Amino acid sequence: MLLQLKGCGILISKVYPVGQLQTYKYVVVLSQYQGKILLSRHKDRTTWETQGGHIEEGEIPLEAAKRELYEESGAIDYDIVPLCDYWAGSEDQSHGANGMVFQAIIHQLDSIPDSEMAEVKTFNTLPDNLTYPAITPILFAYLKEHRDSYMKEKFTNLYNKDNNSAYQTLLELEMITTESNELYVFFDELLEMLNHSKTMIRVRGFRLICCLAKWDTENKINQNIEVILKELEDEKGTSVRQCLAALNGILLYKYELSEMIANKLKELDLSKYKESMQPLIKKDIDHILNYM
Repeated sequence: MLLQLKGCGILISKVYPVGQLQTYKYVVVLSQYQGKILLSRHKDRTTWETQGGHIEEGEIPLEAAKRELYEESGAIDYDIVPLCDYWAGSEDQSHGANGMVFQAIIHQLDSIPDSEMAEVKTFNTLPDNLTYPAITPILFAYLKEHRDSYMKEKFTNLYNKDNNSAYQTLLELEMITTESNELYVFFDELLEMLNHSKTMIRVRGFRLICCLAKWDTENKINQNIEVILKELEDEKGTSVRQCLAALNGILLYKYELSEMIANKLKELDLSKYKESMQPLIKKDIDHILNYM
């Protein structure tokens, strides 16, 4: 992203709700790849920057954002949505320009096409050597605030009395965890869901905990595995089957827990379930054990 604002000197930036500024000169894309920030480095610089640039004649902001994202990162499979508007300019606000900010979750990267960018790199946090230190941190801070609020709203909806709404939220959060660790900050709350009086809420917590295995940098699953596996003893056979299906999420990323999980599966008492349900659960268990 090359931001050229003649006569600005020190740059400052301001953030606005998306669509408020109406006219735009630039686009900025805040990208995430494999749960990390993805930044690009210009061939003529040693600093890192987001993807983005000028909106070309005849383009709408979304078209420009997609073009810049590909040109400056090589992203070929991604989800992209508008996040906010921003203004960047001089401290006295005598010079400046409007832009639209997008958030992109990248699923697949290809080689960077022939452009001004030399390379891309992922970061856990923003590095110190940014090309636009007065702009980039402000935009990412807005993104974090926006996403934190969004994730909190989604987490709360897991308790919604409207089961259809809560289930759709569960599916959405499961999808998010495939690409992002945003839900990991709610791990302790998910663990508390396993103590809820309602089976369906306990199952939602179990499923999401299993999805978080790939992001479990603090080994919270390891530390609480006995409590987590207790849900496999649920009185409802349909709930147990949901938990067994989700269990692969832990097995895939927590090989060290395989033996404990296998022993737990082998000792489960299936006699308490209906005769029609027992062979189904046994089949699920056998399937897991055979592939461990």
